Amino acid sequence: MTDILIKSRSLTLRSVNPNDTEAILGVYRACEDFLAWGPEPKASLEMVQKDLEMSRQDGGCFCGIFNTGGQLAGIIDFVASGFEGKMDIAFFSLIMIAAPFRNQGIGNRTVRLVEKEIRKNLGITEIRSAVQVNNAAAIRFWQKNGYRVISGPELQPDSTTVFRLSKKLGK
Repeated sequence: MTDILIKSRSLTLRSVNPNDTEAILGVYRACEDFLAWGPEPKASLEMVQKDLEMSRQDGGCFCGIFNTGGQLAGIIDFVASGFEGKMDIAFFSLIMIAAPFRNQGIGNRTVRLVEKEIRKNLGITEIRSAVQVNNAAAIRFWQKNGYRVISGPELQPDSTTVFRLSKKLGK
């Protein structure tokens, strides 16, 4: 994983390290309503460690989302280029905003901040994501951010079913 530091006036995205594991677990616990859509509805240290390892294996950037007060408000995991071996495609793997920080625009600002960083690589032509078909709020979130559904329901190895989403980048 590449060390990432992305800053705006209201947010800081920073690569996490092993010292952050307990804080990340706190975010996961504050997002169990989101986790309930998937195969593991309860947050655990093992889940956090598995996600960190999967991000590392996929060449991802697993970052904490910190507000202006330095509080960990959420996490985001993304692949800046080379998703599924395609160098021109980036991918949002995960975004979770802890319940106390929701409805403040943090998710939308985070997506825009990461997209701005991804766009620095002029070779990137598309950013993708995937959303569980039963999570209507997440589908609306991505659509409001300019993503469109590009696939029918796809069964995943973890037994979830997702729609794939895409945002083409104009040059």
